[in-house]
Amino acid sequence: MAHRERELRDTLERLQVELSEANQALTESRAEVARLQQQSALAREERAQSEAALAAANARARDADAAFQHAIARLEQNRRGRKSLSSASRSGETQQPTGPRWNHGIPPDRLELGIRLGCGVAAGAIAGFYLASRLRLVSGLATAGVVVTMALVVGGLSRWFGDGFWSGWLSSMGRGRWRT
Repeated sequence: MAHRERELRDTLERLQVELSEANQALTESRAEVARLQQQSALAREERAQSEAALAAANARARDADAAFQHAIARLEQNRRGRKSLSSASRSGETQQPTGPRWNHGIPPDRLELGIRLGCGVAAGAIAGFYLASRLRLVSGLATAGVVVTMALVVGGLSRWFGDGFWSGWLSSMGRGRWRT
């Protein structure tokens, strides 16, 4: 019986050692699973960031392409406009301007027309104040009328005639007592 108890004890010790080794292997496996899950989460996050960066780059590329296509269309439109002007001059026809004057063969866009008008209104207002002071107007209403009228007239003329208006106005200021 002592022999039987000893075999049972040895078997029990061997099973406890195997159980301890299995527990240790399980703990290591769980740690490895946790590490792999963390790496997988990082990889997913990096992939999401890469996809977002790619989508942003694609959007910028589409915008740049649209701007390029728009520029090409404008150039083609200007080229066609110049061709029609040159063909009209070759055939002896005179083309009457139907809108604001072009500068150097380039039609003005909205921004240029707005800048022409804004600069003209500002210069007209300054010229109106100058004119009101030269006329020695005492009434605020008369001064305001002169200033507003000058601002509208100079603004409209500069919007319509563009660089030609400014060169004419500045050259006329260079004559007489304005000349240094």
